Amino acid sequence: MNRPAARLALCARMKAEAQQIRPTLARLLGGLSPLSLSAEDRDAVEIVLAEALNNIVEHAYGAARVACPVDIMCRHGERALDIRITDGGRPMPDDCPPPRTEPTPIPQENGFGWMLIHTLTDDVSYSRRRGKNHLAMRLPLGGQGAA
Repeated sequence: MNRPAARLALCARMKAEAQQIRPTLARLLGGLSPLSLSAEDRDAVEIVLAEALNNIVEHAYGAARVACPVDIMCRHGERALDIRITDGGRPMPDDCPPPRTEPTPIPQENGFGWMLIHTLTDDVSYSRRRGKNHLAMRLPLGGQGAA
């Protein structure tokens, strides 16, 4: 008899500083350990979170002197991990994330992280509400999802 997959919700907050990304990733991945993710799924979660958080620190806050909080929520659903990230940095250009693009033979520095995010997720949405950026991503687990 198959057992239903564990359900889990996990929240974290970090300062929008580059040196906060690695320990935050470690806390989140450790908190997801009850899901017994495959190595492939764990790597995908780490890449998506790392790319999104690096973009926030580098672009939303950039040279800002004040490191504001970034809130991360991960919720395990049926065969997917829903990730929501909220920050108070600058809005994305044109109020939307860069579009899904085809991989190029030689990845460009600019936009390569978004290509990875789009490749590893089924859905990416962004909105700006009340001075905050809201990024939502759905990451398939167990080999399901976007190619």
